[in-house]
Amino acid sequence: MIQKLTPELIKQWTTQANRWRLDTVQEFTYGPWTLQIRRLGKKNAPHQFEVAGYSDYTDSMMVHRYKSITDALLAVRSGFIADFRATPIDREAEGQNTLIFYFERDDDHHAVQYSVVIKGILTPEQKKVIEDCLEQGKYFVPEQLNFYDCPASEPFPRWCEWSTAYSLTTRQATVDMSTEELVARFQELRNGWKSCVSADGDKTPYLCTASEVRTRTVVVMAKTHDEAAERAKQMVSDKEISMDTPDSSAVYGKSVGFATAADITSKEVLSNPKD
Repeated sequence: MIQKLTPELIKQWTTQANRWRLDTVQEFTYGPWTLQIRRLGKKNAPHQFEVAGYSDYTDSMMVHRYKSITDALLAVRSGFIADFRATPIDREAEGQNTLIFYFERDDDHHAVQYSVVIKGILTPEQKKVIEDCLEQGKYFVPEQLNFYDCPASEPFPRWCEWSTAYSLTTRQATVDMSTEELVARFQELRNGWKSCVSADGDKTPYLCTASEVRTRTVVVMAKTHDEAAERAKQMVSDKEISMDTPDSSAVYGKSVGFATAADITSKEVLSNPKD
């Protein structure tokens, strides 16, 4: 069971903490906070103690370093408010970039995880803006953000699930985009269309591809099956095989992302009159 920070424990640590072995960690709670305090080594001088933890009100793990056990415990008791003696941990150790995860699910709901690294650190406010821009609170199209890490066999952009499990990283950015640019792009995708077309109730414009596939089965004389396939394709292009009376046909539609203002001004905009 994790110990609570009591007046007695504060008195004990105040007299003993400087004699703790290096990297000694003490876990404790104080009010809404769940915390750890760690004894630092000389390489972290002038700081001697590190406090790390979270509360119901923090968006992620909070880490601060202090020059003395007294400063550390005062900061904890103040709820880390207006603590001018606290030195935020050097972010170089954790990283100056943000690692973002997202998932693609197949028809059987099996998930494949992808990740990208964005330049800079996403703030809680920026995370909220992004999450408010997601389709149904979780969907987005990676290709519309220049997240090009999908399998080469994937023929179309696809809707994926955004993960809120953000992490700081020392890895180099894999996308040439800052956190500010990422937020701006999300806002453009979600709301940019409003500058050039009137809102239609609760509807949102989506970029869609529509296709019709017509099929005819013919006999092609050739030396190999690869040659036969290539000749069949060429004969369709040359109109030697007519597709006016196909043996079968199929129609496909796919949503490939949010429609931007540029899409609306350059492409046909359709709506269902029955809606």
